[in-house]
Amino acid sequence: QDERSKALAGRAADRLSATGQRALSRSDIPAAIALLSRATDLLEPNEPHRIELLVDLGQALAESGEEERARTVLRDAVAQAKKLGDERLAAHARVGGIDAWSGAERSSEADREDARRAIQVFERYGDDQGLARAWGLVAWVEWRERRAAEVVKASERALEHARRAGSPRDVAASVYLLAPALAHVPSSLKDATRRAEELIEEEKGNRTVEAYVSHALAHLRGWEGRFDEGRRHAARYRSILRDNGQEGLWIDSAEAAADVELWAGDTEAAIRILTEAQRRFDELGVDDPVLFPFLARAFLAAGRSEDAEEWAAKASVTAHGLWRPLGQAMLARVRARQGRAEDAEALAREAVAAFDQTDFVIFHGQSLLALADVLSVLGREEEATNVAQEAISLFERKGASALAEYARSSVGREE
Repeated sequence: QDERSKALAGRAADRLSATGQRALSRSDIPAAIALLSRATDLLEPNEPHRIELLVDLGQALAESGEEERARTVLRDAVAQAKKLGDERLAAHARVGGIDAWSGAERSSEADREDARRAIQVFERYGDDQGLARAWGLVAWVEWRERRAAEVVKASERALEHARRAGSPRDVAASVYLLAPALAHVPSSLKDATRRAEELIEEEKGNRTVEAYVSHALAHLRGWEGRFDEGRRHAARYRSILRDNGQEGLWIDSAEAAADVELWAGDTEAAIRILTEAQRRFDELGVDDPVLFPFLARAFLAAGRSEDAEEWAAKASVTAHGLWRPLGQAMLARVRARQGRAEDAEALAREAVAAFDQTDFVIFHGQSLLALADVLSVLGREEEATNVAQEAISLFERKGASALAEYARSSVGREE
């Protein structure tokens, strides 16, 4: 290109990127993808502004469900930042777009080290947006490692920096894991609900924050037995994501809606929600195990052990620190009903051990119920009762009355 053509392309890219950034701020993901794609196509590969836009484009693509394209874009950002030798841009490229990877090409150790280095760089530059994203990456690591309280701490720090940066999109991203982590920590449901409602009030007008907080509220209301309220929050969560064009996150959100239905006893509704979502993941070619253990749980509740086995087996071999032990717990129940006593008990105890040292209270309780169910099926009723009581105690301390009531009547039922 001659200098005049470059200048024209640069001005066009500036207009497109500005409009694309505004689309991102209001979470209009399809518009953001279209505009940022056109802007990056107009810029030279090694232009710093292009690298910044690639990170945002990668994040938007991941949220839309286009994970493979997102990874390609983010790899390009990393490569170009390295060529430039710009440590701040390189740090943005390293911590950006975590949603795109689904754990496929990243490890907790590598992510933690990337976040640590990025925080040091962003602190030197006073880059609050970068710090928000780096602490967000820390939160993802803690989530995968089953440390809910640490997720809350990292997410609150991310939120603080996102607010300083004046970035509504990064504010929402900071709340994405903060909200469900608040639901899972050992503090009471009332405390979690109070903080969730504060977040909506603090970020009034940010619909994406409202969506993410509605995720937590759907679970919290369902666990209390307030199922209609839980359904309304789940519907609000999913509706906003759909309106935003966040197709990948909308698929993930099936877990919350199905959880409410399962505790409410509407197994068929849960199966319908989850199978529709997994079908959409398959259509997009997204390899994300998030729905596997919940599909297994729903099919178990319906007495469909063969279907439950398929999804439990898939979940139990994933690398994800939460979905693997949940899958093992569901698979243990299947194995018990197949007469494979030794396998069943080993799987159930491994799941309990995984959650025993964590603060994911609800998942810990569910793993204990799985062990109690296995022991009951194996005819060891006294042991089963004792283990079930542990789960009941956890649920009662949390204030999850619906789960405690379910636990009292669940051991040995056909699911």
